[in-house]
Amino acid sequence: METIPHLDKAVNEFHDNFQQQKVDKNKYLLELREVIDLYLLSVMEEEDNLYRVLHLRAENVCNDYNDLKTVSPFNVQLNILMSLPLHPSDIQVEKGDIGFIKIKLPSNIEERVQFSKIWRDACNCGVQKSLLRHLNLWKDDDNYLKSTAFLKWFSGAVNKSLEVTGEIPNYKIVRLETDSNVTLRIRDERNHLDIYVTLRPVFLFPISMLPNDCYCQVSQDTECNEWIAECFSNEVSDPQLWATSLWQHEKLVIETHDLKPSIRILKGVRDIHCQKNQDLCEWNLLTNNHIRNLVMVLHKSNEVNFQNSSGGKLLLDLLLQLRNKLVSREGLQYFWDEKRNLLCGLTGAQKSSLARLVTRSIRDLQDPNCHKFLSLETYVSTQNSSESSSSESFCESARSSSEQTSSNYASYAHLCDESLVFEESRGGTSQGAKLDQVLKGGNKDYSSWWIVGGIAATLAPLAIAAISKGALTPKKRQNKDD
Repeated sequence: METIPHLDKAVNEFHDNFQQQKVDKNKYLLELREVIDLYLLSVMEEEDNLYRVLHLRAENVCNDYNDLKTVSPFNVQLNILMSLPLHPSDIQVEKGDIGFIKIKLPSNIEERVQFSKIWRDACNCGVQKSLLRHLNLWKDDDNYLKSTAFLKWFSGAVNKSLEVTGEIPNYKIVRLETDSNVTLRIRDERNHLDIYVTLRPVFLFPISMLPNDCYCQVSQDTECNEWIAECFSNEVSDPQLWATSLWQHEKLVIETHDLKPSIRILKGVRDIHCQKNQDLCEWNLLTNNHIRNLVMVLHKSNEVNFQNSSGGKLLLDLLLQLRNKLVSREGLQYFWDEKRNLLCGLTGAQKSSLARLVTRSIRDLQDPNCHKFLSLETYVSTQNSSESSSSESFCESARSSSEQTSSNYASYAHLCDESLVFEESRGGTSQGAKLDQVLKGGNKDYSSWWIVGGIAATLAPLAIAAISKGALTPKKRQNKDD
């Protein structure tokens, strides 16, 4: 096995530091999820009977499967799994633009819904008329389900629940004004943290309903027998389009072949560069989705020896392959669809600039002093830092991107003024003209933090006030059919 002793040591220390902080981070996220469930999702069920009969459950996507990111856990995506009041055989899924599908409902929808369990539940709740009315609002004249219309209704259900939620001890929830996502800023008053939570309504379909010519690599008999259609609203130019997500399948590939360490170290290199050099914005162009697909594609093609390379040698090989993809005509293939180039949204200048930075990083990591880069340890006290309005800092950047699945970069207080959160989105009918959302946050009033190898670990107590059934119960009002 070829080794690079100084870099191997630095990489091993990086992974060790990451694992040490993972338990605390997951504990914090679990407590945060309890707050969201109690003060938002449960209230939505009480306040909106239509939401109650259509929703299935919520899933932590980014901080479960995407727990691979190496920065602080303050950008969370919750997939809100919804269901349609139809039998799967009544729904047609058609191929859309690359990365998208269309959902076509039956023309006699009012007749077909009456055979579903959801219809019976709606009748029991007295919202059957509301259900039919909304179904007609959600589809266009050609019977395609409109992502824009569905998200508008979902957004209204969220706003309705926030209006009646009482004060939350130690927390403040604010709805951010974005048209394409339902995003909340949750202020942790005790630890002086801003947590951004994106609620994304999605539909779960059996793998048999995925158009075969869209994703030829997806096995029909895989352990993951489902896939997700995600609502992206006006991030796409055609309201008929729904983004496809195969995150469960990617998770299976990553875990089966033990690719997490390789993905994590690449993200660590990117995030540490962003932390140390705010002006090197090209590193921010490298999304989590790019890194994930790069590693999976290289493993499938055997272009990199994952099994018999030391940590340091593997890191250099991965960076070299990344550079080659950036300068090649073929670009970076999407793991599930080889016809799709995930770099098509970047300009030639952006790719060239990022390639130069990657080349420089390869050279720097071969320096015996590189451990100072990967083992950065800095105590940062932010007790006196000022908070700026995060809700005004959300903006959208008109540049193309690759497949969805959020790739989040959260800034470190006082080391990086802005928090850039790249949530990969696919928009537009043109393959090379998609939109990517850039969320910019102001200076965060974090508590005391250690920055360890790109991992933020809080020194302040992470415990959230115990959720009692009395004092912390949100206000509720009579259920009304909207």
